[in-house]
Amino acid sequence: KPDDIAGFKAKFGYDPLSVPICGGSYRHFGALDAVVFFVHKDNPLQSLTFEQIDAIYSSTHHLSGKGAARWGDFGLPGEWAELPIRPYGIKPWNGFEEFVRQRALSKGSARGEWREGVSFEKVVFPMAKLVASDRAGIGYSGVAYLDAAVRVLPIAIAAGEAPVAPTYENVALAKYPLSRLVFFNVNKAPGKPLPPALDEFLRFVLSREGQEVVRDHGIYLPLRASQVQGGRVMLAAAPPAGAAPGAMSKIAQSLLEKTLVEHPEAAHLVMHVTPPGRPDTDNEIIASNIGKIGKKADDDDLRILRTGHPETVVSKTGDRFNVSLPLFDSGRNTIGVVAIGLRYKPGDDKAALVRTAERIRDELRAQIPSAARFF
Repeated sequence: KPDDIAGFKAKFGYDPLSVPICGGSYRHFGALDAVVFFVHKDNPLQSLTFEQIDAIYSSTHHLSGKGAARWGDFGLPGEWAELPIRPYGIKPWNGFEEFVRQRALSKGSARGEWREGVSFEKVVFPMAKLVASDRAGIGYSGVAYLDAAVRVLPIAIAAGEAPVAPTYENVALAKYPLSRLVFFNVNKAPGKPLPPALDEFLRFVLSREGQEVVRDHGIYLPLRASQVQGGRVMLAAAPPAGAAPGAMSKIAQSLLEKTLVEHPEAAHLVMHVTPPGRPDTDNEIIASNIGKIGKKADDDDLRILRTGHPETVVSKTGDRFNVSLPLFDSGRNTIGVVAIGLRYKPGDDKAALVRTAERIRDELRAQIPSAARFF
C-alpha cells in the first residue's frame, strides 16, 4: 500500500527495495491474476488504451489530458455516440484499483485520482455482472472473476500501438500491459549489502531453479529473462563484467532495470549522464541492459544533449524502434540522454512509439532529483 511505503520511508529515510520474484497468476483467485477491462457484450468498442482508461476514470487526466463522458468520444457511431459512459470500479484501497491507478492513471510521481461518478463496489466479485446488465457500462477485474457475458477488451499502452489481448500466452510472456508481478520488499539501505542469508535466498528465487519451482507450483507465472535480470541487478553488489572502473551507477542501474520490468514494451534502455560540474564531453553510459557501461558519448549523443531534439531510427534487424531523448532530473534540468529501444514491426505508428518513449523518460525524470544522485 502507498501508506506502507510512506511509513517505511518516514522511519528509515529511504524506500524499501522491491525485487520482482515471479509473475502474477493468469486467472487464480487471490493470486494477482491479470487485470482486464470489459464492456457490455453489445458495445462495439474493440480495444482500449491507457489514455482512454485515464479519460474515463480519472479526475487528474495525467495521460489523456481530458475526460471522456460519452461513448462517441471514442468514435462509436449511431445510438452509442450519445450514450453516457458509466464506469464501475473497486472502492479504494484495493489491490486491483491501486494497480489500475498506478498503471493507467498515474504518470511518474504524479499520482492519478479517481473522478466523481465512478460506481464503486467494495469487492471485485460483482463487477462483470454489473457491466453485463448495463449497456453503457465499463469495468475491470481480475481474469479469475469474469463470470458474466461481457466483451473483454485488448489493451494498448498508447494510441497507435497494437492492442494486446489478455490471453494466457500474452500474460505469461509479459506482453499484456496489465499483467502483474509479485515483489519481495526488503530493507536495503542505499550502498549497503543485504544480510547474506537474505541475499542468497533472493538469488535462489531469481535463479533458473527458483523459477522452475514457481512454474511447477502451477499458480504463479515464472519471470521472463529480462525481468529476472532486473531483479539480479537490484541485488548486485558490483558493476557488471567489462564496466569501466567506477563507471556504473548502482542507483541508475536499479532504476533502469525497474523501469524495464514495468515496461515490457521496451527491449532496451541506456542512460547517458554527465557527471555534475563536468563538460558534456565527459558524458558517459552509467546504466544499460545491453552493455557499453562507461562508453563516452558519441557525436549523436552530444547533438541530442545540446539541441534537446529527440532522434529516432529503426534498427537494422527491423524489430526495434530506437528513440533517443534528452534526459532530465525532476527539476527539468538536462542531465544526459536516454536511449529507449521499443519493440517494433513494420506498420506500427512511430509517433505513438515516440510518445511511449517520452512517457518512460518522464517516469524516469520523476525519480531523479539530480544527476548527483548517480555519482
